[in-house]
Amino acid sequence: AAEDRAAAGGETATGGGAANSPDASNLEVVARLVGTEEGLPNYDLAGPDALRPGPADRTSPEPGVRLFQGGTAVKPGRYMIYFGIVEKTRGMLASYAEPAEIPAFPPDRLSLSSVALVDRLERLEGEGPASPYTPPFLIGRLLVEPRPGEAFRTGETLSIYFQVYGAVADPISGHPDIDIEYRFFKEENGGKDGAPIYVPLGQPIQLTHQQNPTQAYSLTLTDWARANYRLRVLVRDNLSARDVSREVDFHVL
Repeated sequence: AAEDRAAAGGETATGGGAANSPDASNLEVVARLVGTEEGLPNYDLAGPDALRPGPADRTSPEPGVRLFQGGTAVKPGRYMIYFGIVEKTRGMLASYAEPAEIPAFPPDRLSLSSVALVDRLERLEGEGPASPYTPPFLIGRLLVEPRPGEAFRTGETLSIYFQVYGAVADPISGHPDIDIEYRFFKEENGGKDGAPIYVPLGQPIQLTHQQNPTQAYSLTLTDWARANYRLRVLVRDNLSARDVSREVDFHVL
């Protein structure tokens, strides 16, 4: 899978590749971003910039899957990302491609990054232990390890990560003042032409007067029924009276 984000001062494409191999030391995962709009260049993640594996003890929860990561600053726009998995002694093993859109976040418009499902969410205090990952998984002092796929088992922890852009900074504190609402929905039958509908679950979770544009949230899925779900994230900028929302789907097995 690939997850796209934009960072202050420029856009950054981050790619997460999954390789079905217990031994990543003999694998190289490469990627090329090919611009599909006029004026967009191509970018290569190969050689010293190839996607890097995490340590062997940090495998994906999906059996047989190993996580790789890499990133580079790119111009916003539409791309095709071509991935290749190379076994160093025998050559190319597999390849695939998928489209991606790198968004632009104008500073005068409130906007959200995609809401990413993550497998590991850890705030590093002080110097701390050496992280097994380098950017883009390490964002400031926050270690954000994306989760391959949308499936969870009951009792697992659902964690998300997103960034808020364009919120007005308070002239005194220098920080934004934002409210965040998390609302869960469960997929039910009964829509027009048999299409599913999403029914709200319980009351929304409200966080008020947040000052950090980098946000993360975790919830243990205790006793959640097997079903498809949707999480809606609503952000309101209290200083500009603007709001914006994004959604992410997941399912419980």
